[in-house]
Amino acid sequence: NEIECEYTNDIQKLRLADYFFYCVKDDILKEIISQNPHKNGIHIHTAGSMDLSVFETIKQCGVLYPMQTFSKDKPVLFSKIPLFVEGNNKETQTQIQTIAQNISRHVTICNSKSRQALHLAAVFCCNFPNHLYALADNLLKENGLDFSLMLPLIKETTEKIQTISPKEAQTGPASRHDHSILFKHLLALKNDKKLTEIYTLLSNSIMDSTEK
Repeated sequence: NEIECEYTNDIQKLRLADYFFYCVKDDILKEIISQNPHKNGIHIHTAGSMDLSVFETIKQCGVLYPMQTFSKDKPVLFSKIPLFVEGNNKETQTQIQTIAQNISRHVTICNSKSRQALHLAAVFCCNFPNHLYALADNLLKENGLDFSLMLPLIKETTEKIQTISPKEAQTGPASRHDHSILFKHLLALKNDKKLTEIYTLLSNSIMDSTEK
């Protein structure tokens, strides 16, 4: 079947459609939905942390959440992206699921509570580590070194947790409770209060979760 799609930044100009997808920031999602002049059709948002209740009086609504990191200049293969689907009734959910299965090979039915847990876990798995990569990049540049030197280590770490649990894969001075090395690292960071706080917080968390 031939499908006609339309994208617009001006929601007041939207034409009547079978499906409306809302791909906007979470904090403006409810406002954008309320501005849509069309209440018929199936209304779908793509946010991981937003409940179905954001649709309020919309009769047919649901979620199609792609759990993946997206960057403007980095293409992704959607057929490999996990998609999590929810609908406010069985018929609507089935229709959204059908759309998802035409996009990806990895589709899962998931309610709002579980999806919010997925989104929170994704922040810990993706956003936080990437920020730590950025901090490491700054440290390396300050010492005339390139971040590419870290890539084999990052690759091995991500490959390892595909066969053993993250807790089993944990290494480093904090996991060994090697206080002499931890002290040396903190001395090296003494002029950067923020990095000292981050290093201390994460090291203490690792030590709390590992045996001496």
